[in-house]
Amino acid sequence: MTDDQGPPGRVASVHEALFLLWGDEMPPGRDPLRTLLADGTAIDDADGRRAGLVVRGDGLTLTVLQRLVDAAADPEQVLHLLPEELTDRLRAAADDGR
Repeated sequence: MTDDQGPPGRVASVHEALFLLWGDEMPPGRDPLRTLLADGTAIDDADGRRAGLVVRGDGLTLTVLQRLVDAAADPEQVLHLLPEELTDRLRAAADDGR
């Protein structure tokens, strides 16, 4: 992923935080790459939460989000509040369930 594929500075933010944790060295342990990947994911989730995003660590499934949208007085109006890619996924999941 490059910086132009997400919020500004997303990759740079994770990179900087990993550097603060480990410097120029790989983390100790049997699988340092897996440690970097896990740390990077946790850092990205934490940054997302601080930005007000729902992230993987929150455990919100597409099914639960669909139920919440469906329970709204005007589901279409709620869908317009969501990012287009997420709206497309919700509509596709609803079509698959029919």
